[in-house]
Amino acid sequence: MDLSTVMVNVAYAIYVGSTFFRDIFRLRLMLIAASVAFLVWGVADDNLSVVLWNVAFGGFSAIQVLRLLRVRRAVTLSELETKIRADRFSAMSNHDFLPSGRWG
Repeated sequence: MDLSTVMVNVAYAIYVGSTFFRDIFRLRLMLIAASVAFLVWGVADDNLSVVLWNVAFGGFSAIQVLRLLRVRRAVTLSELETKIRADRFSAMSNHDFLPSGRWG
């Protein structure tokens, strides 16, 4: 078996495996891994469209992973910020409320 055949099968196996994850963060990581495998296959098979599509798809997934990491980090509000959010912006999460500015 040559490299391109191995890599395309690895990529598809990762895609299938990613469907078993319930956590979107892990799913995105698996999709990035599949994109890398497809990139290797595209380069080995000299297929520019596969390379370009997977650069775009892998890049999009990487951006989504960074956004998920940002949302998952802990946000601590001061007492005043907590009161303002609870009184006026109760529908907003701490992550959505905080970029509005520091209150006080």
